[in-house]
Amino acid sequence: MQKIKSSPSKTSQRSLAYKTFLARESEFRGKYVVIVGTRVFTAKTGAQASRLLTKVRKNFPGKTPLATFWPKEGTLILWQ
Repeated sequence: MQKIKSSPSKTSQRSLAYKTFLARESEFRGKYVVIVGTRVFTAKTGAQASRLLTKVRKNFPGKTPLATFWPKEGTLILWQ
C-alpha cells in the first residue's frame, strides 16, 4: 500500500505561527503582526498591516496567516 503525502493542516500551520509569536512576543509590543509559519512581518499602522496582509496572502498561497495587534505592556483593553 502506498502512503499518501498530505500537506500540513491549517490547524498545524496556525499552531506553528502561534508558537513563533509566543517565542518572540516582547518584540511585537505596540505593533501589528502577520505570521506565516515561522516568517514574521510587522507594521506600525492598521493601513500598513492591511497592505502587508494582502502581500503575504499573494506570496504564500495556500497558507493561512495569523494577523493580530499586540498592545504595549500596561495597555488596558476595556470590554463593554
